[in-house]
Amino acid sequence: MYTVKYKKGSETDELAFDILIHVSILALVLTVFFWTVIEPIAKSAIDKELNNGINKIFENIPVNLSINLPLMQNAACVALEELNTKYSKPDVATESKNKWLLGANIMAVCILFATLAGGWLTLFYSCKKKVSLGLLIGENILLFGIIGLVEAAFFIFAAQKFVPVPPSTMGTMFIKKMQDKLAKPDA
Repeated sequence: MYTVKYKKGSETDELAFDILIHVSILALVLTVFFWTVIEPIAKSAIDKELNNGINKIFENIPVNLSINLPLMQNAACVALEELNTKYSKPDVATESKNKWLLGANIMAVCILFATLAGGWLTLFYSCKKKVSLGLLIGENILLFGIIGLVEAAFFIFAAQKFVPVPPSTMGTMFIKKMQDKLAKPDA
């Protein structure tokens, strides 16, 4: 009976697999985290800030009451209806790019894991070398778990307390600059 003897993979083999496992897990975690946590939060924050900015701009627009009020209300309703119709749905180009990006992220992660599997199978069957993939995966998962706990603690105790300048500041600054220009046209 013929038995195949496998050699232990060299340090270079193990290092290459360790790096590939590390990059693959990182890509997987970041992709899942971005599309499930960051993207919805960012979208919600941008929508909120845009609405706040638009509301602030409209609050500060003076209304001339000498204009025929029903005519002005009708014109405003038509304009707002047009804006609502135009902007009520997400931009097709933006949605298309985001879908492409999601697909590209998934494809990149799959390619990394396929490369990992292909490299391991090649070493195992063609080179008759064993690389302890289970041990390397376990070490990397443990490492990512510890790093994840440190990052979570940082976000809970530090990052959440950070107060950035809101984008609505742009609308406020725009109104102030316009008022200053209108008050002093020579400036």
